[in-house]
Amino acid sequence: MVLPLLILFVAVAVRLISLTYPFGDYDEGVYLATVRSVLHGFPLLSQTYISQGTLFIYISELFYRVSATIQSVRLFPVICSLVAIALVYILINRYYNRTAATFAALYLAFDGSFLTVSRTFQVDLPWTAFSVVSLYFLLRFHRTNRQIDVLLSAVFFGLSIFLKVNPLLVPVIITYFLLLIPSRGVRPLYNLLWYPLISLAVLFLVVPIPDLPAFYTNVISVRATHTGLHWLSWLTGTRRLLVSKEAPLIGLDMYATVCLIFSAWRSRCRFHKWLEQNLLAVLALIWLLITAIAFSLYTLLFPHHFVFFILPAVLLAATVIRLKPVWAGIALGLIFYAAFLGGNSLTRTLHPVESGYYRTLSATAAYLDIHTTAAQYVVADDQIVLYLANRDTPPNLVDTSYVTISSDLLTPSEFSRTLAQYRPAAVVPVSGRFASLAGFPPLILTTDYRPVKLTDGATIYIYTGHGKQ
Repeated sequence: MVLPLLILFVAVAVRLISLTYPFGDYDEGVYLATVRSVLHGFPLLSQTYISQGTLFIYISELFYRVSATIQSVRLFPVICSLVAIALVYILINRYYNRTAATFAALYLAFDGSFLTVSRTFQVDLPWTAFSVVSLYFLLRFHRTNRQIDVLLSAVFFGLSIFLKVNPLLVPVIITYFLLLIPSRGVRPLYNLLWYPLISLAVLFLVVPIPDLPAFYTNVISVRATHTGLHWLSWLTGTRRLLVSKEAPLIGLDMYATVCLIFSAWRSRCRFHKWLEQNLLAVLALIWLLITAIAFSLYTLLFPHHFVFFILPAVLLAATVIRLKPVWAGIALGLIFYAAFLGGNSLTRTLHPVESGYYRTLSATAAYLDIHTTAAQYVVADDQIVLYLANRDTPPNLVDTSYVTISSDLLTPSEFSRTLAQYRPAAVVPVSGRFASLAGFPPLILTTDYRPVKLTDGATIYIYTGHGKQ
């Protein structure tokens, strides 16, 4: 019991050490602006734009109420990452052995990609953790056959969907119940109904009925339009980055897959008995394959999505240690690689170099702090400026990302209408995202705004009109 507690303690320590870093991703500013908008009385969807499940903002709002800081809201993904590590250890220890469980927990504790998202205010780790909890109760249902376990699995699945509408776990759950048919018949299939029923119940709890069309447009249909075949893209861009950072883990997964196939082929017992011995490995393999397929089809793939791949990859890789105990030493080397030699190493994560861009953000925020008041709105294309300056933005402009603009959810005409309605004290095109709005700045920023060039090179636009602010 001492070893898992020690791993958890170290995992907590490295996350808390990096909790105070100024910012980790563009999305942090977006979600902070969204939480502040909701707290100021602009409800989600009907007024405040949101591209994720509303439950993520509602839970984050509770953390922000305790302390209005980025460190406070980062605690939510930190806690979720620790829950994921603990449950992965418990599952692998139960289905494999303690050595394999120790490998998996250590990898998740120290892997740079997993750690970076763990301490960043984003939705990816909460979705991952709630999905692992759902899988945990599903596997417990397999052992106990108690209805409460499958209900809890369905509840956490439903909650995960409205943290982030991510369907990756759906095929895993369906596969599990289909695999039960040879040994338990079709009766367990009826338990599948709990998942859509409870998800619908959660939907109506967290999304008002009049806002359902907006929820579908912002959260589902936009993502559906950004799909295509990207098999060759694994050699370039974000997918290549994933392969380079997690290459040893991927290699271990390939070996685990081969071992699993040979194990099934050479097994002399019936399929359902072999499945009982390898259930977690089979589900992990399905989860990983579905994720790889999704990454090959989804255009808008970013590094923070890597956690969706890493968790099932670790679950599958741990099977190698169970099947080949001699590989435990290689696994320790893999952890060392992930922590200190990988493309997103622990040392780089815990000791980041302050970039020139962050200095630009800080200088811009300092200017806004002097030349605007807290009661005035500010519009920015990197919302972390708003947090650093303690300023709010119109509720429909909490997310001014490339995705929002390219999907025509934020158009030049809507942008102009928002400026006319809210008369923000400043418009801050610090990241270049506003440049993708057609006609920016001359067609959007009228004579009511004058450009001000800051000493660090950034140009912002200050309101000079006489309209209400």
